[in-house]
Amino acid sequence: MFYIYIIFDFAMAVIMLLFGIWFYRSKGQASKFLSGYNMKAAEERKKYDENAMCK
Repeated sequence: MFYIYIIFDFAMAVIMLLFGIWFYRSKGQASKFLSGYNMKAAEERKKYDENAMCK
């Protein structure tokens, strides 16, 4: 039973790693997933560098 927890934790770590790599390589397209960023006005979003935020 203990091995199931280890396998599950390892699988979750791999999923989070892949998600992080995708986020890093998105060239700013993943900025829509940043908390609160989509709620800002368009002119306020232009002040931010989306590539830098995703990295």
